Amino acid sequence: MKGKTRADAQALTQEFLAMATGKLDLNQPNQIGRLAVFAGVRDLPTRVKCAILPWHTLQAAFNSQGTASTEA
Repeated sequence: MKGKTRADAQALTQEFLAMATGKLDLNQPNQIGRLAVFAGVRDLPTRVKCAILPWHTLQAAFNSQGTASTEA
């Protein structure tokens, strides 16, 4: 996230979460870039939570929450 604005970081976070859960069409324009190498995690349901926890932690920090969770 170094060098990104808060808005850009939040948008990238949303796109990564969508990609990891199979909700992002990588054929459409996006900001994923080199993070696309993690797209395969969507095919490994037991690993999705592991892959998205740091992103939920970042969201929690943006929202000044004391905890982060991958649970909806």
